[in-house]
Amino acid sequence: MAKRQSEGRGQGKGRDYKPWLMIHDVPSLGLATRMKSPLNGRTYHLMSQLEADWLYAFHAMPGLCDVREQFPLFDLEETLEIATSLCVPHPADPGTKEPCVATTDFVLTFTSGPHETETAIAVKPSADLSSQRTLEKLEIERCYWSARNIPWQILTEKELPRAVVKNLRWVYPHIDLVQSGSFTAVEVVRIRSALEHELELGRQSLVGVTAACDDRLGLKPGAALCVVRHLIGIGVWPVDLTVEIDPRKPLNLMNNGGRHAAAR
Repeated sequence: MAKRQSEGRGQGKGRDYKPWLMIHDVPSLGLATRMKSPLNGRTYHLMSQLEADWLYAFHAMPGLCDVREQFPLFDLEETLEIATSLCVPHPADPGTKEPCVATTDFVLTFTSGPHETETAIAVKPSADLSSQRTLEKLEIERCYWSARNIPWQILTEKELPRAVVKNLRWVYPHIDLVQSGSFTAVEVVRIRSALEHELELGRQSLVGVTAACDDRLGLKPGAALCVVRHLIGIGVWPVDLTVEIDPRKPLNLMNNGGRHAAAR
């Protein structure tokens, strides 16, 4: 515990936050992953594919300004007292069997005007909720956050907005199109200008419009489609992310609707 605290684990916000647990700290079944967030450019440490999917989904929530993963419940004395009051074992280190700092999978921060609010999230496969031990540990979490008047909830694969996740998986590899050097800002503006009128007409499929743009501007095949994915990903072209984007159909751009135009 002291070593992780000295490393700044579980501290900071935004780009400066360091998760209490990183993927090299825990045994992996090959499902742990790192993912760079377009929210702040930080690389997130995710312990399962389900956590990765929910991180995509969180990014479509209006007002989201920060996500902190593997967030520590620092007050070990408090969580030990909670466990004792519930008559359940406290989470322990697998090696030493000593009580260890419990964690919550995600803490989300939202802004609304000058106000900030937080929500704590436990992400678990629905099958795990049939485990008595899993429920015991979740109840410790619930009590911890309840004492702080911070909303806490459990999310499983059943609540996952799959269209949103699929759409964001499709666009996010192109978030850093300019920073990576794949395109210059001038090239992006040029391609955007060439595409917008045809997209607004809505007569052709997205792949048809972008392929024609590639030919017209002398671009490599697929270049214009990369720029479309970039513009959607950074919110310049708002789309309804709750509806799966099919490149074989026209792309429906929204006139308004905020950063990602998806309901929380």
